[in-house]
Amino acid sequence: MRAKSRSAQVQQASERCAAWCCALCSLVLRCLIAFCDLRGAQ
Repeated sequence: MRAKSRSAQVQQASERCAAWCCALCSLVLRCLIAFCDLRGAQ
């Protein structure tokens, strides 16, 4: 029972990490696109 709850905890943590990674990647992509747009406008 204890091992099961531990694996569930690990899965929850990995899901949270994946969500953070997705948010960070989309933020970086948005910044890159905005930067490219600014350079293209000049």
